[in-house]
Amino acid sequence: MKKIEIIPLKNFPHIKQKVNIGDEIVKCIKRNKITIKENDIFVIAHKIISISEGRTVELSDIRVSSKAKTLSKIVEKDPRIIQLIINESKELIKINPKFILTRDKYGVIAANAGVDQSNISGDDKALLLP
Repeated sequence: MKKIEIIPLKNFPHIKQKVNIGDEIVKCIKRNKITIKENDIFVIAHKIISISEGRTVELSDIRVSSKAKTLSKIVEKDPRIIQLIINESKELIKINPKFILTRDKYGVIAANAGVDQSNISGDDKALLLP
């Protein structure tokens, strides 16, 4: 019988810019004494890739357009975040009071173009997709 088993990596290090994610995963697997088997699948949050790639943005560096100011009133978000969403999008598909549904230059459809502020240090920062 086939089954799915989810095994989290405990004590995974805090990722910094330019860190080799693959090396960190291998080290953590060894520390956790996990055996990798054929057909195992690894799931990695995009945040650690984005951080490693330096896709963190200082909101104080963002120049806000009039379009971002107008949309920020509809979406109830910081105009600088709205500007990042616009910058990261090829198309704004749908705008509603809590988020903007977007399509990026690669064709990926996501809420708010994947712009995220959760689980990163500093209120004046945002993280972009890898």
